[in-house]
Amino acid sequence: MNEDTGFTPNLLHIGRELANPFAPNVDLPPMEPHSHATALITKMQEVLKSKNTLANRYNAKRKKHDFKVGVVVTKENNKLSCAAQGYSASLAPARSSDIYVITEQLGENSFALAPIKGRKKRVVANADQLQIFTQRHAQN
Repeated sequence: MNEDTGFTPNLLHIGRELANPFAPNVDLPPMEPHSHATALITKMQEVLKSKNTLANRYNAKRKKHDFKVGVVVTKENNKLSCAAQGYSASLAPARSSDIYVITEQLGENSFALAPIKGRKKRVVANADQLQIFTQRHAQN
């Protein structure tokens, strides 16, 4: 018996209880689904429609990216404030001063980056955190 519906799977799927798990399902007239099962189906259809609507709204704001392997980029500064270190994130520049090159595309929107100079640690970033490097970035 399912906690949420209060019915067994057999009752929801075939409209009756089976005598045993191996009872054949032959010569049965088609039965109307229980009203509760119909309500559950309707509710699941509403949830799916709502999910699709929200996904469309979210994806409408998504920018297409032009990043390919080998492109030089800058990355957003995601360092958090820390009173012990005397660092305030709200006063810091929005972009890191580090310049990266894209070494690999890991997924549709995620990329592996390698710093052009300095440390050799690989960094993973999402496309919305990246911006193509221009000389204007170097002057700031």
